[in-house]
Amino acid sequence: MANPDEMNRHENAENKKERIEDKHKSASERFLNLMKKKRADEIKKEQEKKKPLPKTDASLDVSGFVSDISTLFSKILNKVNMWIDSMLASSQRIRVLSLFIALTLCYFVNGGTGIATTKSIDYIDNVPVTILSAEGYEVTGAQDTVTVQLIGDYASIQWAKVMKNFNVVLDAQDKTTGNYQITYRPEGFSSALDVKIMPESANVNVSEKKKRSFALGFMYVNQQKMDSVYTLKDPLLAFLEVEVTAGETTLDKISKVVAKIDVQDVTQSIVNGEAPIVALDANGNELKVEFEQAVVKYDMEVVSFSKSVPIRLETRGEVNSNYVLTNLIPSLSTVTIYGLEEDLKDVNEVVAKVDVSGKTSNSTISGVAITLPNHVTKVSAKAISIDIEVERKISKEISGIEVELESLPSNLRAKLIEKGTASIKVTGAESKITALNKDNIKVYIDLTNAKAGTNSYQLKIANQDPDILYEWISASSMDVAITED
Repeated sequence: MANPDEMNRHENAENKKERIEDKHKSASERFLNLMKKKRADEIKKEQEKKKPLPKTDASLDVSGFVSDISTLFSKILNKVNMWIDSMLASSQRIRVLSLFIALTLCYFVNGGTGIATTKSIDYIDNVPVTILSAEGYEVTGAQDTVTVQLIGDYASIQWAKVMKNFNVVLDAQDKTTGNYQITYRPEGFSSALDVKIMPESANVNVSEKKKRSFALGFMYVNQQKMDSVYTLKDPLLAFLEVEVTAGETTLDKISKVVAKIDVQDVTQSIVNGEAPIVALDANGNELKVEFEQAVVKYDMEVVSFSKSVPIRLETRGEVNSNYVLTNLIPSLSTVTIYGLEEDLKDVNEVVAKVDVSGKTSNSTISGVAITLPNHVTKVSAKAISIDIEVERKISKEISGIEVELESLPSNLRAKLIEKGTASIKVTGAESKITALNKDNIKVYIDLTNAKAGTNSYQLKIANQDPDILYEWISASSMDVAITED
């Protein structure tokens, strides 16, 4: 028979092992298991509801009781769902719920102890700084945001991070014109927390506020999100000058003052729209200033004009030296362009540049970009495909071409001194060169301006193909004797 003490020790060891194992289980696993069990219980209850209850005796009929329990459970479940919905409808309640979940997870992770007593350290980044100044004065030089270090119990730290009911203040209310080093002051944090601001202080300048007038311009915001078939004309602002109040340091930084007009998804003209006014430095950053009028009314005309123009093809590079480019065939010959009518009136074509470098065979190049002139806001096709056709390059010599004399004045007579034939070398696409012979090439001398006497005249080739290279094998000029009739 086993020793009872030994058995107890064994049981205690087992229990301790289980407690250790349970302690190391993640809170998320416990939560998932709980939800799985709850769902299994709900399914089981639904199945039980569908089963007919045996009735051995009228006095033992419990169907009404089960129905009442089911109704009560449904009401409780609905109440829970309504509570969850109400929690999710408020950002503040969501924060509270998040904090509860975080603390619950921490509780399980720590084995059910230590939340309120364990010292922790955490940081909150990008905490906005509230600047307080005396009336009529401006404070510059302080950081817009700081980092807050929190040391204390986990629950208090998480409460601060979730609720965000704290503030960091730079108080210069007792300062007049001059430079000062002022320590940041935390507000709204629990007394149980050790709070440190990083950086701890700021070197600031305090200056008296002044007024200065600036010309009011405009800038379009989100124009890239506007359908580019529409074009904006310059708006008409209700006023063109605005008075700005700020410290002299800030006033000197102002590069321009503009009305920010948001044109996202704008498709029609706007009358009596309103736009906020902002002051910008040279880098386009907004400055903290005061305006006599913070918004301005505007009228803005939105137009849409289009026209169809041809696509002109340009080549870059050269095909292989043993080949010649014979044809370029675009997938589109015209496109529709959009913009202001006055901007597009002189736009009569667009250009597509295709690279033919090193080509030795027919091919198709896709995605050839269309180059748009200035002020074109949209095009019906931004790119096209181009079929490239090439042929092998060959050369051929053609001899015995009769030289003709043309355009001789009627009062003169002309005669070639030497043999009246010429020889040339032609180079080009194989199909074209093969078709050439002495009978379809015309060589002539133009005697329009001839005078009596023997003179040398240049030979010319009629109807030259621009894609064929013509080179003289024989002399490129001949002597002609001119006599008067």
